[in-house]
Amino acid sequence: MARSIEPSRRGLKSQGMFSEWNGGHVGDIKRSFHTACRKAGITDFRFHDLRHTYASLLTMMGVHIRALQELLGHKTLAMTQRYSHLAPEQLQNAVRLLDGVIGGRQV
Repeated sequence: MARSIEPSRRGLKSQGMFSEWNGGHVGDIKRSFHTACRKAGITDFRFHDLRHTYASLLTMMGVHIRALQELLGHKTLAMTQRYSHLAPEQLQNAVRLLDGVIGGRQV
């Protein structure tokens, strides 16, 4: 059974993200994560990389940076920007928005 997840705040104790099947708290899952990566043949990937992936996917789906800041529990937008990355095609699509405006034409 999954617990509800609230963004963590400084000074508050987190209940954790993962739970046992009986509702107990899973303390450290890094060992299991490393085992799963090894068995899957995944190399050069850390558990913390999942946080970057989470932030980047939400960014590419159009989630507002302030909402992402709240979800990640960051104090500053600068830190949130370090976690959220755009795929190259996202940047290309942003530039293509100007295609119809060049020369005063609008599509």
